[in-house]
Amino acid sequence: MKQLLFKSLILAILVVLSLNFILDPIFRDSNANSKTFHQFNYANKDSIDILILGSSHAKNAYFPSVIDSILNTKSFNLSTGGQNYITTNLLLESALKQLKPKLVIVDFFPALMNLPTHPKSKSSQLRVIDYTPFSFRRLKIIEKIYNLKEMPSVLSETIRNHDKWFDRNWKLQEFEIDNPNLIFDNGYFNSIKKIGSKEKEKYKDFILEYENYLKVFPSQKQLNNFTKDFADIIETIEICKKFNINVVFVSAPYFDSFYRDGLNIKHFLLNRYFESQEDIDYIDFNTKFNELGLTFEDYWDKGHLNINGSRKVSTILSKELATLDYFEIKDSTYYHNRLSKISPRKIKNIQEKIDESLSNQIQKILEKGVTLNAKHKFKDIYSFDKATFNIDNNSRYIVFESTNPKNEPNLKDYYFLISKTVNKEDFDKRPKWQHGTDKNKLHWEIYPKSTTINNKNYMLLVLDKKCEITKFDEVRVVLKNKKTKQSVKGTRAFTLSNVSIIK
Repeated sequence: MKQLLFKSLILAILVVLSLNFILDPIFRDSNANSKTFHQFNYANKDSIDILILGSSHAKNAYFPSVIDSILNTKSFNLSTGGQNYITTNLLLESALKQLKPKLVIVDFFPALMNLPTHPKSKSSQLRVIDYTPFSFRRLKIIEKIYNLKEMPSVLSETIRNHDKWFDRNWKLQEFEIDNPNLIFDNGYFNSIKKIGSKEKEKYKDFILEYENYLKVFPSQKQLNNFTKDFADIIETIEICKKFNINVVFVSAPYFDSFYRDGLNIKHFLLNRYFESQEDIDYIDFNTKFNELGLTFEDYWDKGHLNINGSRKVSTILSKELATLDYFEIKDSTYYHNRLSKISPRKIKNIQEKIDESLSNQIQKILEKGVTLNAKHKFKDIYSFDKATFNIDNNSRYIVFESTNPKNEPNLKDYYFLISKTVNKEDFDKRPKWQHGTDKNKLHWEIYPKSTTINNKNYMLLVLDKKCEITKFDEVRVVLKNKKTKQSVKGTRAFTLSNVSIIK
């Protein structure tokens, strides 16, 4: 019996060793992330001055060759697609045991603050877990993210990818990519691809929408959630302190930072937090959108810079690191050459673009939308005579019209809460998250924009589409105070019944 147990133990050990050291490397996913770790493992660790970590936003944004040419440093971008901060910390600690950089740069993308629960997000963490050595931290993270059923696939790439036997890249040809449209540089990976027509249409008014960035007021619940979610970032700071390494947090610029209120609020809270920290620096490139002169030509999709955009961001990152006294600009000729290729938007041009974009958007809505006579007065703050409703492939719109040109709204301290009641016949058209419930209301919190056209004042409210419903039993609009999040005292809600938003 003892012999059988001993033989079984030896066999189990041999199977585990075979999986880990022979089969797993063969069945390992071959892509830009695997190439990053392959190059990192063979890099001269003593020469690395700047270590960059983060998600695909960081992988596409921070270009080592540009940074190093300006600062005369050696940078390595150890970012991976979908890298959550819990796995960033695992990778950071593992890396700092192998090298001692002068600076660690961690990119902050708010959508990755929460513990991964979606299958795609869970899968993304394996891009780090597969390449970090055994440790109790690694085991705890695996236990925290994955359930018991997922464990075999998590712990072995052979089990995970066994059905891809004939697709395995035996000769590691992926490491020999020779594509003029792609650049791979010390972990940085990018292309000359440009944003598609659908996203261009969706974000065509980005200069107008950008005016909303950081002009939000979080609720108490959002404050509480942020404090809880921020725990992993605090740990990042502690790890760097343990290894006596400076850390700078950054955020790569992306369109949804000012299109989606949830992300906007988290950036607001992050900026406010770091403003209170004297010894930690934060560079939010979303605040530099106009300074960088970013356009659609600088992106390959809504969230990721292409080669052109990353050169701009990496140039300004180098400038900021020199300003903060982490490094000095060594090659001023190259630096000024790169700087000359950035065309910041001028305040006058920005305002002209905003006015033009707002006017065009409102006129289009008035032409295609449903206009109703709907006089209403929010105390002495704002009043209107008509309301126009419209919907397109991306958003819903409400335009309030006042025929009194002197009725200039003063809404900088206010926002609108909009509720739309869904008829039971349209319950199957509700957003997916409401399916299986009795919820019959859709809600939006909207910060309005206003302009004057032909001596009439117009107020534009842009709402997330959420679903395809075009008829509502009731539309209700409430004016709220930004700071208190409460309805403004003395104001009545604006309500309309049986509203159709298409002609």
